[in-house]
Amino acid sequence: MTLTRFESLSRSSIRKLRIVVAQVAFVLAACAALASTAQAAHTISWGSPLRTPPSRTLSAPVDAAYWQQSVAPKAGQIVTITLWGRVASGQPTILFQDLRPIGGGRLKVISTTQPFKLTGTTAKRTFRPINFFVHKGDHVGLATIGGSYEVFAAAPGGTTNGFVGAGGDMNGSQFSGKAHSGIELLQRMGERVG
Repeated sequence: MTLTRFESLSRSSIRKLRIVVAQVAFVLAACAALASTAQAAHTISWGSPLRTPPSRTLSAPVDAAYWQQSVAPKAGQIVTITLWGRVASGQPTILFQDLRPIGGGRLKVISTTQPFKLTGTTAKRTFRPINFFVHKGDHVGLATIGGSYEVFAAAPGGTTNGFVGAGGDMNGSQFSGKAHSGIELLQRMGERVG
């Protein structure tokens, strides 16, 4: 009688082999799950291409919000915001806001990030907001507390909108903006989608 390779293994060896096979199967399943999660969630960028250096300043003596014409192409989490420029005078504190169109040229402030500091030195700075989510079609606004900000560039055909009003850009507030033609807000978003 001829024994096959597996018939010649002891019961103890077979048990060990089954455990190893089960462990390998578990590791392969975990790797597959991680791979599908990594493929599903990815980061997209939108907003200013950040090609033209800052050369324009907008000022407000009180709270202000500025936003681009571009909108979130998909719903997701804003994980980075790169802003190119500097605070020329006034408060160095800036925030970012989810601004949702509500019709009639008006926007509603859905949420506001934690405060960040902008210095007086011109540079591209990347900020990392915490739990900052947007819907498809929302704008991301730059909120200031009063001052002059050189975070804009000349952009023929471009438009940046702005709103000025003490306490008028709090979460839940609604407002419309004034168009600043020929000016681009130098702000680019990194959004995790999927």
